[in-house]
Amino acid sequence: MENKEFENSKTEAYVNLITLHQARIYSYILSMVPHFSDADDLMQKTCKVIWEKFDDYQQGTDFLSWAIKIANFKIYEYWRAEKKRSSIHFNEALIHEIESDARHYAEDSNRYLPYLYECIKKLNKEDLKLIRLKYYRNLKAKEISARFGKSVFTIYKNLSRIYQALQACVRRSEIREEKS
Repeated sequence: MENKEFENSKTEAYVNLITLHQARIYSYILSMVPHFSDADDLMQKTCKVIWEKFDDYQQGTDFLSWAIKIANFKIYEYWRAEKKRSSIHFNEALIHEIESDARHYAEDSNRYLPYLYECIKKLNKEDLKLIRLKYYRNLKAKEISARFGKSVFTIYKNLSRIYQALQACVRRSEIREEKS
């Protein structure tokens, strides 16, 4: 019985931490790869490794930094595989510089969250539904496309458009606050 209680407690802690930090981990991964589908796959792989190594995580320490380190390993695996498949090669120094910037924004994203929440409230019903399916329910683009009756390409295009609109809205909100 005691072992089952421990597993339930571990599962609950994992779910709480992943839920709290998932958007920041995903945005970090997305900033490091060129395609949403690659970011989706890397997020799943990262979450799997986080679960497998969750016993190594020390409760009360910085979960986001720990999770981003795991995401980094998955991202580097991705880039090594991509380097073998593609004729396009990225300079290792460039990848490290992008990683450093992305890590900074992922870890500092708490300051942007209030702006983001306000901007999300301004979305039209269809865009809001798409965002909820993708980020709150964690559905893949293929699953969303089936629900909307649209192609996966259209879903990615719409997500990109919404992402850009939210980014612009957050920037405007931040600028307005800095001026006041």
